[in-house]
Amino acid sequence: MGQKKIKLIIVKFLNKEASQDELMTLDLWLRNKKNQVLFNEFVKTEYLISSSMDEFDIEKAKQSVKKKLKTNARKRWIVHFSKYAAAIIIAALISIPFFTKKPTSKVVKDEIVVLEDIIKTGSNKAILTLNNGKEIELKKEETYISGYIKSDGENLIYNNTDDNTEIAYNYLTIPRGGQYSVILSDGTKIWLNSDSKLKYPANFIEGETRIVELVYGEAYLEVSPSSKHDGSKFIVHSKSQAVEVLGTKFNIKVYLEEDTIYTSLAEGSIAVAYENSTKILSPNYQSIININTKNFEVKSVNISEVIAWKNGVFSFKNMPLKDMMTVLNRWYNTSVIFKNPETEKIEFNGVLGKDQDIEDILSIITNSNTIQYDIENTTIIFK
Repeated sequence: MGQKKIKLIIVKFLNKEASQDELMTLDLWLRNKKNQVLFNEFVKTEYLISSSMDEFDIEKAKQSVKKKLKTNARKRWIVHFSKYAAAIIIAALISIPFFTKKPTSKVVKDEIVVLEDIIKTGSNKAILTLNNGKEIELKKEETYISGYIKSDGENLIYNNTDDNTEIAYNYLTIPRGGQYSVILSDGTKIWLNSDSKLKYPANFIEGETRIVELVYGEAYLEVSPSSKHDGSKFIVHSKSQAVEVLGTKFNIKVYLEEDTIYTSLAEGSIAVAYENSTKILSPNYQSIININTKNFEVKSVNISEVIAWKNGVFSFKNMPLKDMMTVLNRWYNTSVIFKNPETEKIEFNGVLGKDQDIEDILSIITNSNTIQYDIENTTIIFK
């Protein structure tokens, strides 16, 4: 391809005038590392002259190019919409280059830089509250060490101490747009999803029942077996529910704004107690408690879909757009408004990577050609 043509495409892209076919051409051209060097040199020297601009932010332009091209080339997807439902199948975990020819929405195109600045993808972050009330902010790739507690920016780790005569409770709070995990002093590991809060002892008393509380939110637990702790039980409290385990892996979802508690078992066995009833769960089964109706039932589930969030993906199965956005809002720290109640009911199926940018996901939704949206700061408005 001639340099004159590719330079013209670059100029058109940076001026937000490139067509989708031109973007695809640019994407293919940039896959050659030698061309990436030429691109950098062009931006540094010729673009300023070609566009007759007095000043130009090179790094911002390069990031904008990367962002736009990533929408087309980072993953492949197949989108199918019917009259009543929209099915999304995204091969986010398959490393096969693919890009769609469907245009992204005008909103995404016009607001791409604003979205980068305001709506950010979630990351590892949490607030640790010690027994004395002191709060420590835990951030991605930042370490924290104090006595028997340490954090590597992703995991908070408690080492067992000799002082186990009195329980001192700590709290780990995950804000919207965050996630974190904690390894308790007994070796139990707990992953916490966005907008969650866990209360737990900094150190357990030997021989006594180990008790933690999921104050709200979602958590996946890998409990250190009772056989390693003189047979001591492990109990998780959440709202009016209590889960007793001997050593197992399970997920609890109990958000404040929701009136349902979901407890799903991956391995082992647990007893879920609510009111005057107790149900024993086997792997791949889930207990569902409705706080308002007091209904308490058990059903089979696909556990890999339930715990997908822990493994870095969102899994949506026949999920209405309203519920889907509730999940996404926690991760991207956004809010949503539906102008048309019927839009809330459109159902989706598929898998989305948690590292995807919000504009990628909104592009998928708007590819139906039946849904339009706008963005005001961090509020997504479906028209």
